[in-house]
Amino acid sequence: MSTVNSDKPLNGVRCVVENCVHHTTSNECVAEHINVCGHDACAVNETGCETFKKRECCN
Repeated sequence: MSTVNSDKPLNGVRCVVENCVHHTTSNECVAEHINVCGHDACAVNETGCETFKKRECCN
């Protein structure tokens, strides 16, 4: 699934993943929408952002 950047950050979404293309220097997410996986999650480490897309500049 491909997600494009929007003109504005998603309200209430904080992102500190600096190597994501949707991350801003203000720790906001500018993806058009986000998808969080982990349908049967019982702990935070069992969830994940499926919208993450690695910046080309990163290893």
